[in-house]
This record gives sequence, structure tokens and C-alpha cells, in this order.
Amino acid sequence: MTSKKFLLWISMFLTFFMGFGAGGFQLALLRIAGEFNISSGMVGALVAAQFSAAVVFPVAFGWLSDAIGKKKVLMIWCAVMVVDCVFIAAFPRVAVFAAGMFFWGAGGSMCESTCGAAINDAYEKNRERYMNYVQAFFCLGAAVGPFITDFLFGSGFDWRIVFIIGGSAYGLGFVFLIFIKIGKPDALRISGASGVKINKPPYGLLLRPVFICLIISITLYVAVETAVSFFLDYLFTEGLSAPQFSAAAISLFWISMMVSRLISALAGKSEKKLTQLSFLLTALFAAIITFVKNPALALVCCFMLGFSHGPVWPNIVAFAAREHPDNTGLTSGSMTGGSGFGGALSPVLMGVIADRAGIRASFLVFAAVSVLGFLSVMGYLRLKKKVV
Repeated sequence: MTSKKFLLWISMFLTFFMGFGAGGFQLALLRIAGEFNISSGMVGALVAAQFSAAVVFPVAFGWLSDAIGKKKVLMIWCAVMVVDCVFIAAFPRVAVFAAGMFFWGAGGSMCESTCGAAINDAYEKNRERYMNYVQAFFCLGAAVGPFITDFLFGSGFDWRIVFIIGGSAYGLGFVFLIFIKIGKPDALRISGASGVKINKPPYGLLLRPVFICLIISITLYVAVETAVSFFLDYLFTEGLSAPQFSAAAISLFWISMMVSRLISALAGKSEKKLTQLSFLLTALFAAIITFVKNPALALVCCFMLGFSHGPVWPNIVAFAAREHPDNTGLTSGSMTGGSGFGGALSPVLMGVIADRAGIRASFLVFAAVSVLGFLSVMGYLRLKKKVV
């Protein structure tokens, strides 16, 4: 089956469960720490291991999908995720769990970047639209994941249910992929007298100024997204003394992001302006929430923060694919690597600022980070005009 729509639905399916796993894992962290009797520092190390894999693997191996095909790479990593989830759930040891989280980050990031590359190949004329559709499902998974996980915990399941569900989903994804073809000429493969060989990955293209601007943009974007999503609970608990609103705040953040990505998908040819505006509005609402003292008003700001932030990631990944349409695996992997780098560093930075200056000050700092994101996108657009 070669239908683009079927590829789109598989990508949405896998991305939904990536979001579900992220949300469920966040809720399960305290239970995992309690069972293994590990410190908060060790918990932070486990999260860092997940993000570090998300930096290394897409950058190092993103090009492979250009060489051997997106379908093969997706099937390989879906299989890795199934095995990984089995090991995490079956062997209750800290060392196994730590290794499992590393490969959880590797597999999830490779699947996400490869899905993005496949979508960019299939929908060359409307890349931004369909990337927004796919990423909206990540937000949906991240929004419902904590609630479903909490319900399952209340029904007697332990934290392993998050990985059992995740492994089952990737197993289904593997089966679905068997029945479709993902076609595009492989940029890194050439036919010769001795058959087909793989050319050297063209990492030099990542050093182009326009591409550097995009990597900076997506790194700053994910830095803000990760810091905010991890510290909204802290804001409502410590900053506003309203812990009963924490779950609603996190959910509103992800749901509003999903809505804005769906709207962005229908925005036509205004993706560049919308991406710039998104960074500026994110900075505005992150600054406003710094001074808000009413929890209900803070919830409104959380909704607007997610809504304004949503379109940036899928649009930037699509911009990168337009720069190098024959190397979408490499470019998408590099974007995912930049995302992982921003996601790994920002919670640490936010925590340090919160400890020294208060949680509100940390939100103000990340408002400034969003302004830097706006400037990096502006730099990309100006460089594009010079090239044209």
C-alpha cells in the first residue's frame, strides 16, 4: 500500500504514543524513584540519559534513512523500542532501567525524526501543513498521557504500564509498516558496477549559515517547551500556592499547543510569519505569567503560552527539509538532535534559576530565550533573501 494518507496516519499513531510516553513517564517518575530507592539527582540523571540519546542518535544516524530508506529505519527502531520496553518492564534493576531510558530516548527520537523525514518527502508542496498535523498528535498524547496513566495507577497498575502500552504501540506500528511502501529516491545511494553503495553522509550542509540559524531556533524552542512543561507544577505549587491547578495547567499547555498546530496546518503560505509571531507571543505570555498572582489567570496564561508556542517545531523542521529535499533524513535528524540538546539543558538551567531567584524569575529568563528564537528565525529569513 503506497497511500500518503496511510503514511500520515501511521506517523500520527507513532507520534501520539511518543507524546503519551513522555506525559506518562513524567507522572511515573516519583513512583520509579520510590521503587528503586534513588535520589532526585539520580532521577535527573535518568532524564538526562533519555535526552542525551535524543541528541546523539538522530544526528549520528539520521542520514541512514536517506541511504537505506525511511521504512527500514522506522521498522528497525520500532523493533528496538519493543525490546527496550520488554526489558524495562521485566527486569526491575536500576542499571537495566537506566540503559532502557537511554534507548527509549534513542528509539523515540529516531522514530520521530524519520517520520518527519518521510512526511516531508511525501508532501513536498505542503510540508509545514502535514508536519503540524503529525506534531498535533504528539501534543494530544502528551495531554492525555498523564490522565490515563493516573487512572491506571488508581486501578492497581504500577509504573511499568507506561512502557507496556508504549511497547505495544510500537509493535503495532511495526506491523502497520510491513504493509506500506515509503518511496523516494535515496540521496546517498548510487548504482555502480559492483551494485549499490552508500555515499558519505554530507554533514557539511549542516554548516551552512541558514541551517545553523534553524538549528539554533529549534534548540531554543525546545528549551522553552521543556522548561515550561516540567516546571508548571512547581509554579502552581510553590509560586502560586495552588497545587490543585497543576494538572490542569500542564494539560491546558499541551492541548492548546495541539489546537494551534492544527490551525497552523490550515494557515496556507504564512508559515514564516507565523513562526516569528509564535516566538514573540511565547515571550509575551511567559513574561506575563511571571507577574500573575491569581491561579485562574495563570491558567489562562498557560493556555495562551502553549497556543502561541505550538506551530514553531513542525514549521522549522519543514523549513530545514526545504533547504535540502534530497537529505530529509539527515536534516530532520539534526533538527531532532537540536531539540534533544535544548531539552537536556533547559530543565537544569530553569532549576538553577528557580533555586537562586525564584520560579517566577526562571519564566522571565525563558521569555528572553523566546526572543532569541525570534531573532534566529529572522536571521534565517534574511539569509534566504540574500541567497535568492
